[in-house]
Amino acid sequence: MACVAVLMMALAAGCRNTGPPTIVRVEGPVEVSSGDTAAYECQAWDWDSEPIRFYWTASRGEVFEQGDEPTRSMSYVRWAGPESAGPAVVRVAVVDLDSMVTRDSISVNVRVKSRTVLSADGLLKSGHTRTWSDSLSHGHRLSGWFDVDTGRVSFRLLDTSSYRRWAAGDSYEPLYEAVQVREDSLRLGVPSSGRHYIVLDNRSGKLDQQFRVRLTAVTP
Repeated sequence: MACVAVLMMALAAGCRNTGPPTIVRVEGPVEVSSGDTAAYECQAWDWDSEPIRFYWTASRGEVFEQGDEPTRSMSYVRWAGPESAGPAVVRVAVVDLDSMVTRDSISVNVRVKSRTVLSADGLLKSGHTRTWSDSLSHGHRLSGWFDVDTGRVSFRLLDTSSYRRWAAGDSYEPLYEAVQVREDSLRLGVPSSGRHYIVLDNRSGKLDQQFRVRLTAVTP
C-alpha cells in the first residue's frame, strides 16, 4: 500500500492542469466622452502559476501603453476613445504558455463632447478686423452666434487656405460668411480637420462696435 501511495503522489506531482487562465476581474470606465482617454486593468491567474500574456483590443478607438512581456497576474492599458459618440467595446484576451485563451470585455458608452471654441466680448474699432483661430476636426458640428451694438460688420469662418487668400485680398471660399449684418447665428458641419479662422470685419464701418461672439464645437 505504501508503494501505491508513493506512486500516486509521484503521478500527481507530474501532472499539470491544462485548463485555460482564469480572469478574476476587468475594470475601467463604462462612460467616456468622445476623444478622451481612459485606463483599464485586468487581473487573471494561471492554473500552473506560469506567466500569462494579456492582449487588449477595442471595437473603436485605439488601445496603447500596453506591455507585451509575460506577467503573473495583472495588466494595464490606456484606451483613446473614438471621435464619434456611440457604443464601443474594450476587449482583453489572456493567453497561457499552452496557448489556451480566456476572453472578457467591457462595454463603453462614448458620449458626445462639446467645447467652447470662442467666447469673446470687446470693441471692434472702425476700419479694423479681429481674428481668432482654433483647430477643428472633420465631422464636428459648429454652432453659435454673434452680434454688434449699433452698426453692421461682416463675420467669416475660413479654413487656412481661404484665410490666406482673404488676407491677401484674393478670391476665397468661406465655410460661412455673413456680410454687413448686425447679428447672425450659424450651424454647420466641419468639412475637414485643421486650423480654422473666425474673422469679424469692421473695415467698411464708420463707428466702433461693441461685439459678442460665441461658438461651440460638438463631436459627432
